[in-house]
Amino acid sequence: MIRKKRIFGLFQVSELLLLGLLISLLFALFALTNSFSNLHNMLATAGLIQRSANQKPHYQVGQEVQAKLPGKYRDWIGKVSKRLANLDDKCRLNHHYDITFPMQQVSIHVGESDLTKADKAKFAKGDIVKLSSPKVKEDRNTYQGQLATVEKVKPHHAPSSGGYQYDMTLNDSQNLNGIPKKDIVAPYRIALKEENTAQENNQLLRKAFTYAQTHPNSILAFPKGQFRIGSMTPDIDYAVLPSETAIVGNQTELITQGTVYWFGFPTGPEAHQGVHHLTLAGIHFKASDLNKGNHFMIMADHGSDWHVYNNRFTMVHQRNSHFFDLGSLQNSLFEKNDFIGYAPELTEESGLLSKAGGHDFFSEAIQFDAATHRFAWDGDLLKKIAPNYDAFNQIRHLCHNIITPYKSLEINGFLKPKIRLTTFLTTFVLNCDKIS
Repeated sequence: MIRKKRIFGLFQVSELLLLGLLISLLFALFALTNSFSNLHNMLATAGLIQRSANQKPHYQVGQEVQAKLPGKYRDWIGKVSKRLANLDDKCRLNHHYDITFPMQQVSIHVGESDLTKADKAKFAKGDIVKLSSPKVKEDRNTYQGQLATVEKVKPHHAPSSGGYQYDMTLNDSQNLNGIPKKDIVAPYRIALKEENTAQENNQLLRKAFTYAQTHPNSILAFPKGQFRIGSMTPDIDYAVLPSETAIVGNQTELITQGTVYWFGFPTGPEAHQGVHHLTLAGIHFKASDLNKGNHFMIMADHGSDWHVYNNRFTMVHQRNSHFFDLGSLQNSLFEKNDFIGYAPELTEESGLLSKAGGHDFFSEAIQFDAATHRFAWDGDLLKKIAPNYDAFNQIRHLCHNIITPYKSLEINGFLKPKIRLTTFLTTFVLNCDKIS
């Protein structure tokens, strides 16, 4: 009998085809069961191949990852839905993944080198941020420079632009959705520490204010917590307020030890030439001694366009003083602030109207004056330290503001002082016998 011709002297064609089919099925089985890593281990243990340095996968199913691909999916954030592995032609183990972007109902298949761990979102829910986008409102005004509170953080999936986007609420309760990071001013985070002394935190505050003076349109963000500030020599250990800056808290309590002065210097002879476009929001200024009180004061000479809202001042208003002492400030808004407690030592005194011209009795929480170098206002502190004080205060300017009806919770009455163009809305003054 003539024997059938064998390929390579060993196998017939049909045998080779069958062998190839079996090998293909074996590789398919390894792929389907994600067992190439086990095969790699077996071959490496037997000394048949060199063990791969990246044998263990960097990412697991369910983990958030960020694409490093060029093109449409650049920087998109998604989740690993499936992890696979295979051996290359040199028997090196390679991991690759299916990544799903649920918001877009899209999946992609990528190698491990095309991924990285997802970045942490720059902002979190509850953060107060400042908008840099010139996007136009329906009334043709822009959102640029306004503050907003972050309500929701979610992945941003725009062509060739990933990362995160934010839903937020403006101060006027308008909602903005899908704002990307590039349209938000990154805050300078004031690095106060709860374990710091007041002097150490004072230095960090001055550092932040100095940064804002050279970086217009800054937002200075306080951390969450209680932080000591203040000094026994406040006329030396003071801070200078910057313009074009938002100073915002995040459940922040600044515990005043001794006295705190924040000054706003004049920059020219006109009333608006001083600290301008300043926002102060979301901070609780609280005395370290809630029985005797401490002293916090912001004093400014000239300036315009301040917005002071959602702050609380507890037992930091001392006898014959003010929270805000403002000479010729223009076009500003104070709203939703709480002023709690004043000069507890006066509780048992009588005849207050006859003492110091009655100023102990009606020492305003917020005082507006006509700034002048002749001290018709309380500017003696500034005269000693403000550059060009005399030259910038030769002209007597009135405060052009509006104060809407002010309601005192204690007497349930209304006052309507005639000061123009600075508005007070829902600002309460409370007189408490005991503060806790």
